[in-house]
Amino acid sequence: MSSIFPVFSSEPGTCSALESGLTPWNHASDIFSMFDSPVCPVEVNPGLEKTNSCPIQTKNNPNPGSEDTHLPDKDERRNKRKKSNRESARRSRIKKQKHLEEVRSQLNQLKTENRDLLNRLRYFMHNCQHAKMESDRLRLEHKVLLDKLLNLRQALVLSPAELNMCMR
Repeated sequence: MSSIFPVFSSEPGTCSALESGLTPWNHASDIFSMFDSPVCPVEVNPGLEKTNSCPIQTKNNPNPGSEDTHLPDKDERRNKRKKSNRESARRSRIKKQKHLEEVRSQLNQLKTENRDLLNRLRYFMHNCQHAKMESDRLRLEHKVLLDKLLNLRQALVLSPAELNMCMR
């Protein structure tokens, strides 16, 4: 009898695979096992030995149907990617830290420059105020001196007779 059970049978006295509890897919791993292993073309040269250039078949694979052989590669790639991501994150943190230090340095430089400019502004404002006060004082003194000069001119313009009268 065949290893694949018929689902529907027209023979009397046989039960179908579904009635027996067995499905035709119970033995599917045997049927489809040929699809689990990769197939490579094989070259045959007349008069020479059979050669196989397929690297997949030359691997020593103890379990040709198992997929566990791919897990170390996946784990290896995953670990390599994690390591690469960690390195990238570390470089990013270092770059960010350098940028932050540069910004802090620039901030300190600008604060120092600002403080110097404020000190210079205060100095010039003080000198400006002092110069204004001196200017106001000189204007007042100028006015007083002009008044005295005017009085002296008026005195010189007076006639000598008037001057004698003023002297008596």
